[in-house]
Amino acid sequence: SSTDHAVAKAIPAFDPSALEKLNARKKFRKRELVKRVVGLYLEQTPKQLEELAEAVRQADAESQSGIAHTVKSSSLTVGAMALAETCRRIEELSKDDQVQPGVIDEFMEQYRAVEQELQNVLMSQE
Repeated sequence: SSTDHAVAKAIPAFDPSALEKLNARKKFRKRELVKRVVGLYLEQTPKQLEELAEAVRQADAESQSGIAHTVKSSSLTVGAMALAETCRRIEELSKDDQVQPGVIDEFMEQYRAVEQELQNVLMSQE
């Protein structure tokens, strides 16, 4: 429906304030923390999304839900808001085996958008 679409548009691919919260938590070691968290996210998420795509293709609800939950949590930590929201939806939908293959393109695209932003964050941490 058109209202759903409007909601999706309102969620940014990347919300830098999430990383600022991370910064605030560890005042004295903040650079290392952000670098580590972002670095790890960029390293792990592509593999996790590949697994998620495979789970969607296989209609493996349990795997979908588990992987989506993991990616959602890490995405919220680094501020990958649109991707986190898609993963939340997959988690919900997988209860009813209702995840459509089209969602694969959606989360891959959302990851690519945020990957660029996070690469920039890493460079600015140097």
